[in-house]
Amino acid sequence: MPTPEQLVWHDMEIDMMICWGVETYLDVDTDHEPKMSYLDLVNPTNLDTDQWVAVAKSMGAKYIIIVAKHHGGFCMWQTDTTEYSIKNTPWKDGKGDVLADLAASCRRGGIMRGVYLSPADFYFGAIMGGGGRCATPEQEEKHFKI
Repeated sequence: MPTPEQLVWHDMEIDMMICWGVETYLDVDTDHEPKMSYLDLVNPTNLDTDQWVAVAKSMGAKYIIIVAKHHGGFCMWQTDTTEYSIKNTPWKDGKGDVLADLAASCRRGGIMRGVYLSPADFYFGAIMGGGGRCATPEQEEKHFKI
């Protein structure tokens, strides 16, 4: 017999997944070679997470999953764990937070949300298949410091 949580998941049926980040501005699929200079490109002045929620609801989605950190390591929220994040972009003078904006929009729109965080982090040298370990001891220390 399914658990109550399994029944809720089963009834969700359709989701919308948002994959947006530094790679969007580089016109590539994945940010395989992250560089701090790329962050100067990230300035989504017309970002409208309420629109994302409206689109999700119009297609019958019951929840949105956002890729908050893909393989490149770029974090779309305010964090002290890495400088490769939204806080070092020109968007909102480094004070923007895509996850917080989306969470507020989801609450207003009555839609659930989920977050995907890649286990790989090319900025720190943590590759897939490497057991989450970084390429060098120096990167490892920096990555797991916080």
